[in-house]
Amino acid sequence: MKRFSELHREELLKKSQQCLWTTEGEPGLAYLRDQRKISDSVIKAFRLGYVPSDNRHQLAGRVIIPLYDASGHLVVLSSRLVIQTKHNLAKYWHESYKKNFFLYGVDQAKPFMRKWGCVVLCISGEQECIDPVAGLYKKIQDFNAGDYILSFDTSTKSNICSKIRRKVYSGDKMCYRVSTSLNDVILTGDHRVFANGKWVEAKSLKEGDCLLSPLAYNVPTFLQKKDITAEECRLLGYFIGDGYCCGSPCFTNMNTDIVDDFISIIDKMGDRVDKRDNRHYMVYGTRGRGGYKQIIGQSCSNIQIFLKKYGIYGKRAYEKTIPSDAFIWEDALIINLLNGLYDTDGHIGKSNIITYSTTSYILARQLQILLLRFKVVSKLKVINYKSPNHRTGYLVTSTGLSAVNLAKTLKLQHQRKESRRISIISRGSSYTKYYPVAQYIRSLCGQSIKSVLAEAQVRFERKNKKYISLNHISRINKVLQDGFLSILEEGNVYVTTVTNVEKEGVKPVYDLEVNGTHNFYCENMLLHNCEGQFDVLQLHNVGICNTIGLCSTNLSDIQMSIIRRYCNNVIVILDNDENRAGQDGAEGILERNSDHVGSVKFVTVELESGFDPDEFVKQRGGAILKKMIKAKLITIR
Repeated sequence: MKRFSELHREELLKKSQQCLWTTEGEPGLAYLRDQRKISDSVIKAFRLGYVPSDNRHQLAGRVIIPLYDASGHLVVLSSRLVIQTKHNLAKYWHESYKKNFFLYGVDQAKPFMRKWGCVVLCISGEQECIDPVAGLYKKIQDFNAGDYILSFDTSTKSNICSKIRRKVYSGDKMCYRVSTSLNDVILTGDHRVFANGKWVEAKSLKEGDCLLSPLAYNVPTFLQKKDITAEECRLLGYFIGDGYCCGSPCFTNMNTDIVDDFISIIDKMGDRVDKRDNRHYMVYGTRGRGGYKQIIGQSCSNIQIFLKKYGIYGKRAYEKTIPSDAFIWEDALIINLLNGLYDTDGHIGKSNIITYSTTSYILARQLQILLLRFKVVSKLKVINYKSPNHRTGYLVTSTGLSAVNLAKTLKLQHQRKESRRISIISRGSSYTKYYPVAQYIRSLCGQSIKSVLAEAQVRFERKNKKYISLNHISRINKVLQDGFLSILEEGNVYVTTVTNVEKEGVKPVYDLEVNGTHNFYCENMLLHNCEGQFDVLQLHNVGICNTIGLCSTNLSDIQMSIIRRYCNNVIVILDNDENRAGQDGAEGILERNSDHVGSVKFVTVELESGFDPDEFVKQRGGAILKKMIKAKLITIR
């Protein structure tokens, strides 16, 4: 990120401070006073400013938040967007600096740290993502406010559809390529990723770290539609697979069971099917006077109207897609659609492999999303033919336990496929779900690994064993009581592992603000992002003037030495959000600073669920937080 020169920084801050108290600065002052509830005395003490939105400066429309070191020297400028001057600007922007060197607010807090002998510490908390409602893999820059995205709810340990509050463009930043056992994700080094049950920065990921990927999700009932019958869903599957939808609708299939079902559904819709040869069937519309007429662009064919309604009519095989409405149908309707798809272009092998073939890339990706509803993980294989006349093919393959789950979901008309489907189910009892978490469990147990395994009655047959069955994970977790393993026990996610992390270079970066969970899945990673400077301002606002803030979730030795100059007691306030971002950050701080025990004492204050310090003070009041802090001080004095 850009850094200003020292003179430019000082001049910009001075002018923004002056502007804040003028007519041009009213939007910034209103934001601080009315929305953030910060008093004028704190605004002046922390030397906040504002750059007018009509200014041509890159920080136009932003509240300016300066960061000073312990000696009171201006280090960098940070900012918070108040008025959008352009589309999709980043909510927060700051100059590049070494975050582990500085503590926000320490210049204001140090006299109170000396006086009270303690410090209050606040912790801030071109990829494709799944739009589960539209049923598409979309690039982050293609999402907009109001769209839905797949995210993880840690309270229920399940994947849910969350609404995007806002999309922001964060500018050009240095990015890292994180390679996993499934694919690669490019993201900034300081973006936080859920790995091994904790939120960590992407650049600190290492080979073997475990990442969460979605396995099952549900669409909220208020979004679900039921404006179609089960038979019509199956008919859509037939036409997507073996239908010709340009001009006169035509269906091509040689299996008599499928053809009989197809004709039966068409008859119920009021149209007629005419057999052209041993595998081609033309659909006709019934005229009002009882005759039949082949339909070419006329509206009297019910099937043509039906195909137009769901966006299939007029599309060739490589252009076909699953209707977006299908992704908000109830499960029973989706199953009938899948039956139609796999009856036509699906293949069930003698071994436990179920595949679906198509020449439409979008259709293949949509099918992968739809299968997740039923705990089916699939891989996409691209088939390139030597002949230039052949279109690229796409194979959606499900194996192992996913194939068993898919077999239990389907019920096919094709008798040979149906018999093989039943065979997969009968063999499925021998399949067990495995997760690549052996290395994680070893690191969790350390030297006590043998005693833990003995108590859990589990044995690692090989030292390099990577995968562990879900049954053994459950036994081990009865001993360990680990939160990450508890998530796996619910069965709504699967695990991928990091294979490599390397610098990718500077790229344009986007981020999303997600309601509720404050996280979202990007490819096969769970990502989270937040800021916390206003926590410090709010606590100073209510008289807790010994508050400082980290600029990351790591308390470095340099920052620790600054704290020890002024006091020996550290009170860590946890952001009790659904993602445990604050809790995990505090646990990491306590663990990393265990060497200071005796000289410096650490205690934690945990807020109510869903609150950060800023929101807690505004909702519950500063007096309650002061009582909580005083109660903790008694325990360490």
